[in-house]
Amino acid sequence: MKKLLLHALSLFFYVTLGVLSWVIGESITDIVGYPLNVLVWVAIVCSIIYAYRKDKDGMYQLFKDIHQSNLDEIAEQEKEEVNT
Repeated sequence: MKKLLLHALSLFFYVTLGVLSWVIGESITDIVGYPLNVLVWVAIVCSIIYAYRKDKDGMYQLFKDIHQSNLDEIAEQEKEEVNT
């Protein structure tokens, strides 16, 4: 029963999210002027990246590793600037 309620709530959440995304997408296309299909593809790509965020070889982990690498390089550069 608990799983059924959880699935019903998640379905309601995703339907509501879809409707809100459509309304926001229509508003953004009026403001920006991009066609709606471009925004839909961006949303699909972002949602796929988010859905596979725990995958070891996924895009999210790749972006996270790159970000951490950049932070490490910044810390090293700051140490070098202090030493010189």
